[in-house]
This record gives sequence, C-alpha cells and structure tokens, in this order.
Amino acid sequence: MKAIGIILALTLVLTSCGADEDNGPDLADHSGVFALTETFNMVQGNGCSEPAVKIFENQVTIGIEKSDFEAVFAERWATLYGAIDEDTSFLGAKIQIDRRFEFLGIYSDLDNLAGIIKDIDGPCTRIYDVVGVRSLP
Repeated sequence: MKAIGIILALTLVLTSCGADEDNGPDLADHSGVFALTETFNMVQGNGCSEPAVKIFENQVTIGIEKSDFEAVFAERWATLYGAIDEDTSFLGAKIQIDRRFEFLGIYSDLDNLAGIIKDIDGPCTRIYDVVGVRSLP
C-alpha cells in the first residue's frame, strides 16, 4: 500500500511539472475572430446533393484555454467544442440527434488557419474546404 501511495504522489508531481504556462506554447494567442471562406468540396455517401451555394463567407470567433477549443460561427454551424494540440491542429464538433458538424484544421501562423468542415447528416457527408484570416484579435 505504501508503494502505491508513493507512485500516486510521484504521478501528481510529474504531471504538474508541465502545467506551468511557461513550459509549453501559449495557444491562447491563437484565439480571435476570423473571416472564413468555406468552399464546397464533395459529397460522400448517399441521400443528399451538393449545396446550392458553393462558396460561403462566414465568421468564426475562436476561444482557446489550455487545450480546450471553442468555435462560435456567425452562421450555419452554431458553436463547436473540441481540443487544440501543441502543433496548433484542432478539432471542434457538435453532435445533434441525427446530425454532426466537425471543424478540423491547423494554424499556419497566428493570423491564418485552414481546414475542413464536415456536415454529417445520416448516411450523407458534405465536406467544405475552409481558409480563415484573422479579422480581430
């Protein structure tokens, strides 16, 4: 029992060593408001057709705290929650009863991001290519 207590104590000490913000990249500076261009790419599966609008301008407000990622879209996708990795790749999603939205991407720098949005509706998935440019800090 004493050995288990020592192992637990060491685990707590070691996991807290990396918790200091100075030891890792500060991803919060990637938060902000981004102007997005969403371009329809393809349909996978069956039961749906291509959207009428192929290129859509949107805006997303991204919030990052530690590894938590939140994307609040001005139109269409609502609010998606997920995670961001140290390499600045991210995934945000929203799951409804029979529909799911996924926003996957990566930052090329503090002011630019690129990725895809998947609109998954039953057996049908619509995929959009996305590029974003910071419009507000």
